[in-house]
Amino acid sequence: MLTAEAPIRGASKEQRLRGQLAALGAPLGGPAPKGRRLPSEEVLAEGLVLAHHSPTVARVLPVAFWRQRDKLDHARLEQAATSRDERHTLGFYLELTGRLGGDRRLVRRASRLRDRRRTALRPFFSEGRGAFARAAAEQRSPALARRWGLLMNMELESFATAFRKHVSVAA
Repeated sequence: MLTAEAPIRGASKEQRLRGQLAALGAPLGGPAPKGRRLPSEEVLAEGLVLAHHSPTVARVLPVAFWRQRDKLDHARLEQAATSRDERHTLGFYLELTGRLGGDRRLVRRASRLRDRRRTALRPFFSEGRGAFARAAAEQRSPALARRWGLLMNMELESFATAFRKHVSVAA
C-alpha cells in the first residue's frame, strides 16, 4: 500500500515513504520518489500510520500538512486516513497544524473528524507501552493531544520548534 512506484534498490518501505513525505515538504531524509508518484493524500495518510512508530515523523508531519494545505483534496485525504483507521489521528494533526500555523480552516476541518466514542486516553506511539512509558506520556502529553484522547511522550514545544524551524508564517 505504500507506493505505486518501482521498488528502490536497498530502500525499505519506510525509507521510500520518508522520501515521499520529504517531497511533500516534510524535513526528512529518504530516497527521492521515482516513477509514478502516489497522490499527496495517500502519502500523508501513510505518514499518519508511520507517525505511530517514528517520533521524528510524528514531530515533522505538521510541516508537510502545512505545505500541502491548499493543494489537498480533503475528502480524499479523509477517505485515505479512514481506510487506514487513522481518521482520528488525521483530526489531531489537522488541528495541531492549524494551531501552529494560525489557519482556522484546518482547525474547523479537524473538528469534524473527532471520534466522540473515544473516551479513554490511548498511547499514540506503538513502542513503550509499559508503566514507565505511560507515566512519561501522561506527564508530557500536550493538552491538545489529550483532547484527542492521545498520550504521547512529546511536548507541544517539540512540534512547535520543528514547525518554526521549517515554516515561515506571517504573524
